[in-house]
Amino acid sequence: MKKLIIILLIVLSLLALYGVDCIITSTYDLEIVSMDPQPVVADGKSPVTILARLTQGGKPVEGHILYILPQRGSFHSARVVTDAQGYAEFIYYPYLANSFIEAKPVSVEVFDEDNSVFIYVPVTCQFEIALSQPEEEETTGDSGLTMDDIFGE
Repeated sequence: MKKLIIILLIVLSLLALYGVDCIITSTYDLEIVSMDPQPVVADGKSPVTILARLTQGGKPVEGHILYILPQRGSFHSARVVTDAQGYAEFIYYPYLANSFIEAKPVSVEVFDEDNSVFIYVPVTCQFEIALSQPEEEETTGDSGLTMDDIFGE
C-alpha cells in the first residue's frame, strides 16, 4: 500500500509540474511575420527568408532559442536566438523539384525551446512554404562524355 501511495504522489507531482509548464506556455505567442519571396522556385538553391516573432503577454521575448523543422528542404541554421524585439530570422533552401519530383507546399513547424521550466511543453507555430516548379532545362541526351572519359582507358 505504501508503494502505491508513493507512486501516486510521484505521478501527481509530475502532472502538477506539467500543468505549470502548460500555463507558462499559454502566455507565449509565436507567429510568422514574413516570408520572402513567396512562392519560391524549388530549385534547391533559391533562399526564402522567414521572420518569426516570439512575445509573452504582447511584449517581445529576447534570448529564447527557436527551432525550425521543415517537412522537406533545409535551413541555413535550424536554431536561432530571438533578438531584443523577439525576432528570429531563418533562411530556408527548398528541395530540388524536377520532372519526377513535383513541387508542393512544404509544411514547417517552429518550436520555442526555452519557455518550459520543468517538463518540455513548447510553444509551436505551423505554416506552409509555397513552392513552384522550376522551368525544365532542355537536355539533348548527349553530354559529350564517352565511357572512356568516365572510366578511363
